[in-house]
Order: sequence, then structure tokens, then C-alpha cells
Amino acid sequence: MGNFPGIFDLCRGSFVDGPGIRTVIFFSGCKMRCIWCQNPEAWSEDLMAVVRFSPKELVETICRDQIFFNSSGGGVTFSGGEPLLHPQYLREVCLLLKARNIHCAVETSGCFDEEVFSLGLDQLIDLFLYDLKVLDPSAHLKYTGIPNDCILNNFRKLAIRKNALKVTIPLIPGLTATEENLCAIAALLKTNGITEYELMTYNPSCIDKRLKAGLVNEPLLRSQPLSINEEMTFRIFFDELMKRPDK
Repeated sequence: MGNFPGIFDLCRGSFVDGPGIRTVIFFSGCKMRCIWCQNPEAWSEDLMAVVRFSPKELVETICRDQIFFNSSGGGVTFSGGEPLLHPQYLREVCLLLKARNIHCAVETSGCFDEEVFSLGLDQLIDLFLYDLKVLDPSAHLKYTGIPNDCILNNFRKLAIRKNALKVTIPLIPGLTATEENLCAIAALLKTNGITEYELMTYNPSCIDKRLKAGLVNEPLLRSQPLSINEEMTFRIFFDELMKRPDK
């Protein structure tokens, strides 16, 4: 149907992708190649098993759940893949949703083009769930396949414009879950006045998903998540960093 972006999944009744009860729309396509990706099958925009909606059709599909949005303070969350690879389409969808007073959130890797800003799409998004993985440039390139310059630039632009930002930080054992990396992320958040964040538990199911997607085994990935004590130590460490007054 037309040249509309592919949607490879739609999840209703989510409680973990923003406030309230949410409908989550998963777009295909992503420029990043994170070795711990939970949806590597969605990297390509040319997936066969996708549905394509016009903006109006997608909004009508989303609005079937409006009674739940209204009763819970929920709304729609665009995820992926990387939903901001489709800024013109998403702008049309968000304009229609805002006309119905539906809260719009985006889960993003931060790897998107300037068009998101030039089209004013950032002003239509009520909440950015912004994933910050690794701040060291060489480590970021190694683990995700791309540099992080664009990601950091987009983060700073959204912070300057006072967009609602909540940072998500994956706790990948030995890779992102290090004191050095968490110190760097905490410093970035504090410098830019960002106080909302969530540390995300590592899900080792990414290993099987890589194999099912035809990717080679990644020896850097642990087959087990952090222990409860390990994860709690990192969470307390990061919370203390965020509370610590700047020198």
C-alpha cells in the first residue's frame, strides 16, 4: 500500500512504554546494529511480514483504544526499529492524533536526521524515551555499528528545546553496565538538566533472536543477566551519581 513505512507489530495494553495504558506501534528499519538488539529482524525496512497503513488508517486503528487512554492517562508509543526514520509520515500521524488529544511518545535510539526538527515533529511528541547506550565513541562504534555524534547532538537539541525526555540505559553486562560508562551518562544528563531516567535489565533472549535472524553468535554477550545484587549495585551507583551535587 503506497510507500508507507512497514509496521511489524502492534501491541495493545502496554504498561511499560510510557505513562498509562498504551498502544505500541513497531516500525521496521534501523541504522544501528546493536549486538544486544531485541528486534534484529526489524533492521531492514524491506521486511516481508509487515503491514502498511496510511496515516489516517493507522490513527483509526490506534483510536480503537482511546477509552483506555482516557481512563489511564495513556496514549500511543512509536517504537521499532527506529520510528524517527519516517519523519514526514509520523508528523501526519501525530497531527491527527493531537487533534484527538492523544498522548504521543517515541522510543528512539537518537539516530535520526535533522528533518525531525525542521518538520516540527519534535514539537508534536509529548515524550521522548531516549536510549543512551555507550558514551565512549570507539566502544559505541564497536557495539552498535555507528558513531554516536548524531545521537549526542540530537539529545542536546531536544534538551535545549525543553522537550520531555526520559533516558533509558540498557545494563548490558560488561559492555554498558560499567562504572565508567554510567559516570559518563550521568554527567551528560546532569549537564543538560535531565532528571528522568530508567536503567533497563539485560534480556539474554537477544542471543537466540540473533541466531534466528541469521546473525553470527556474539561472544561478548552473556547468556545470563546480571545477578540481582549486581544489578542493584549499578542502580544504586547511578542514583547516587545523579543525586551528587556538581562541583
